[in-house]
Amino acid sequence: MATRLRWLAAEVRRHGTTRFFFEVFLVVQLLHLCEHVAQMVQLHVLGWPPPTARGIVSQLDVEKVHAAWNVLVLGALAWLLVRGVRSAWLIATFAWATLHTIEHSYLLTRALMTGLESQPGILGVRGVLASAGVDVPGLTTWTRPTVHFAWNLGEVTLLALAYLAFRGMRVVVDIPVRTLLPRARSCCSSCSSRRRAPRPPSRSWRSRRSRSSSTVSASSRASPWPGMAPPTCPT
Repeated sequence: MATRLRWLAAEVRRHGTTRFFFEVFLVVQLLHLCEHVAQMVQLHVLGWPPPTARGIVSQLDVEKVHAAWNVLVLGALAWLLVRGVRSAWLIATFAWATLHTIEHSYLLTRALMTGLESQPGILGVRGVLASAGVDVPGLTTWTRPTVHFAWNLGEVTLLALAYLAFRGMRVVVDIPVRTLLPRARSCCSSCSSRRRAPRPPSRSWRSRRSRSSSTVSASSRASPWPGMAPPTCPT
């Protein structure tokens, strides 16, 4: 035990407190995501009924544990921001975790009021949005396990991108605008052929200037009075 504590202290000194905490936090979140992956496998691969498909550690599948876990995650992200880890990915992770915590706060409040666990939340089938008449594929049609799997998958993905940005790796999501816009349709074949025809290259001012200078030089060689009108003989 003492050897492990010395090794842990040496790792903290070597990597720094912030980096060590960030890496441990990311690993713990990945393990938490594995719990939700196991639940999805139990439901959609093994065909277990929802009351039985509760992940690997079914004793922790209660609203109090879920809400407390999300509050701790939100506090860990706030600590990283206070420590100076500032990136767009970490801010996005904090915003995502805040919405996730609001979802579990609603579920905890409903469980305390009714005494029932695993009730619908804000999102998903029979949730608040679905009951209000909102129809959005996924947000109001997924089951509760699928909704929380999506919550945790998005949270861990954003956290991993934030860690890569923290280590100095540039993470850019480049979506070309042309792929998002519909392609314009031509009314006839002649319009499409004219649209596809390449434009002739425009002459630059350098080419025009060189052409004018060559014209002037040619006229200067032809005339003995370059740049001047020929003299006229007085009568």
